[in-house]
Amino acid sequence: MPIIHQNDGARIMQPMVWPFIPSWAKGSLAKFASSNCRSRPDEAFSTTLAGKPTFRNAWRQQHRCLIPANWFYEWDPATKPKQPRTIAR
Repeated sequence: MPIIHQNDGARIMQPMVWPFIPSWAKGSLAKFASSNCRSRPDEAFSTTLAGKPTFRNAWRQQHRCLIPANWFYEWDPATKPKQPRTIAR
């Protein structure tokens, strides 16, 4: 999946490995995956992200990127069993 990030003041697009694996994680991806970071309804996403060990150092160093996407999905907690719900423009 391509991402857009800033490098020496220029924006570049390049492929990215997904999900993000922090430097402190040991072992295989099956034991650790961070493709999802949710915030509480009453809390800003940036507050949640800044406090999570997985993302904390990258957040402090302002390592951010854009992920071009047309849509994504979330699991709808109101349905039993949970059903995916598409989020799009």
